[in-house]
Amino acid sequence: MPPKPKFTKEELIKVALELAREGGIDSVVARNLGKKLNTAPSTIFTHFDSVEEIRKAVVEASRKLYNAYVEEGLRMVPPLKGFGVQYIRFAMEEPNLYSVLFMQKRDDYKYLDFIVDEGHYEKVISETEETFQLNRQQAELVYQNLWAYAHGIAVMSATGVCAFSLE
Repeated sequence: MPPKPKFTKEELIKVALELAREGGIDSVVARNLGKKLNTAPSTIFTHFDSVEEIRKAVVEASRKLYNAYVEEGLRMVPPLKGFGVQYIRFAMEEPNLYSVLFMQKRDDYKYLDFIVDEGHYEKVISETEETFQLNRQQAELVYQNLWAYAHGIAVMSATGVCAFSLE
């Protein structure tokens, strides 16, 4: 019978997320995880088969955190503005996690795929239609333009190119 792991899968993901917050996704490696967990690097593979699987779990944990920001924004009035503000706020407060989610090269993505896959598209569109009395096509155009604008500000914030305040 194999020895009982010294940490849970959830604890490992929490530590991996902490590493990504501090140093980006590239810092999520077996050696760093072992050091943070005070164990041999090889023991991290008790719950995952590879570092790539751990990184995928970090992406999922980052997305959950991001979703909490966006849900808060969608409760603001108007929700479209709240979405944009919270998108930028996430980049300001979690620059390395923002990078994990939104600044990795993806050859298989087109612009619209990216914003639809975020997961909040339909809610933002329907709220925009209702708030501004727009048809779906107009609401999608407004949203896509807001997203491009907010993404630019968020990238500048996350990379430290410009310092913005929420105001």
